[in-house]
Amino acid sequence: MSPIKAFFQNKWVWLVMVLNLIAIVVVAVLFISNANKTAVMNFVITPVDAEIAVNGKSGYSNNGEAYYFAPGTYEVKISREPLNTKVITVDLEADHNTTVTTFLSEDGGFEFYKLKENLSSYYVLTEIAAKNDNQTIDDDTSAEDFIEKMQNNFELFSEYLPIVDRTPTGYGLEYGVGYQYDTLMIEDGRYLENCKEILCLYVTDTSGEKEQYAMSVIKKFGFDTDLCQIIYEKVDYE
Repeated sequence: MSPIKAFFQNKWVWLVMVLNLIAIVVVAVLFISNANKTAVMNFVITPVDAEIAVNGKSGYSNNGEAYYFAPGTYEVKISREPLNTKVITVDLEADHNTTVTTFLSEDGGFEFYKLKENLSSYYVLTEIAAKNDNQTIDDDTSAEDFIEKMQNNFELFSEYLPIVDRTPTGYGLEYGVGYQYDTLMIEDGRYLENCKEILCLYVTDTSGEKEQYAMSVIKKFGFDTDLCQIIYEKVDYE
């Protein structure tokens, strides 16, 4: 038997040849498949830690990274507890970049975005869903009023705080002259440890009896009390 004939009759040689052929076929299929992936999709979504799945496959990043797909129709599923899941159908075109920009809410509410721990998600929400600059791919306008009211509160924090209200309580004979006062002070409370929301008002009251009055003062200045945490405390000023 010739050496060449013996070589081709060796079962290990045939096994290696078959494996090499399979590898060549796989590489060819991948090359053709990747060559067809001329459509680009990326994601700008809030919450920033939402899970993104495309046609059932998860693990896509929410940082603007480009992903390449063959042109066609895709189902994008966005989820993050405790918010409602969104499913969006996206049509990708060849040689075209599509950005999936949207947000999640909880039954149309935005309590999630009021929390200090979700500040980065709130900032993204303001960038993609504000009135007159709504960039959402699904044309979701439900966050516009929330963003507008939050922004108004931010501006009032800068414009009016602190607010000091002093009420005479009687003539201070023990001090010689002048009146004694109850002092109500409304300050920026975002630095406080027990401030859990992005916006917090810190109310201190020497009388300990003016919590409801403090709320009326806060509203008088235009603050939306539903969109900021109110921290009330009785204090003794020296």
